Amino acid sequence: NAFSKSMIESLFISPKNELEDGWCDCTYKLTNVEISPKNDRFRFLDDKHQIIVSKSDLSNDNYDVICFACRSIQEVIIPSFIKEISSSAFSDCKKLIKIEISEKSELFSIGMNAFWSTSIENILIPRNINEIWYGVFADCNVLEIIEFLGDYLYDSSDLFCSLEKIKIISFPNIRKIRIKDEDVYHINDSKIFVCSGANFM
Repeated sequence: NAFSKSMIESLFISPKNELEDGWCDCTYKLTNVEISPKNDRFRFLDDKHQIIVSKSDLSNDNYDVICFACRSIQEVIIPSFIKEISSSAFSDCKKLIKIEISEKSELFSIGMNAFWSTSIENILIPRNINEIWYGVFADCNVLEIIEFLGDYLYDSSDLFCSLEKIKIISFPNIRKIRIKDEDVYHINDSKIFVCSGANFM
């Protein structure tokens, strides 16, 4: 939380800089980031220079972790090779209304507060994901539909807490699921669909 609740607008990542998980929490004005070409830990996902990716394994050349998105971003297509979304990566992207994740995605982990306070209306969570951390969709006040394609969800960690506009939460393939009372706090008017063969833990 190095820059949490700061007014920082621009950031230059030098050749030796490292970014630890959660560094960009509550950086709602950070819209301009530059990366030194000599820094081999980070690069931009594409030529739009809006999303920064890093390596899950420094010994290889795969940039498969999304660690930050410029807070002015409006739409995101997450490539199938991305394996992780770091904590707070898209948090405070208040103009973000659309996220596309392929059903064939290799994504398996979404970090804490990753989509906190965005303006997304629906999201499809692919089958491979088995780690969803605390507060991923917290304060997403226009989110209406979540579909989780995985077959196992042990701890939803306030995943659905305080979603004021949520209408449908669907688990069409779920086999084992654990949902606590606090996970569904304030979503009384929504419908939750669970596979008929699911085992509640």
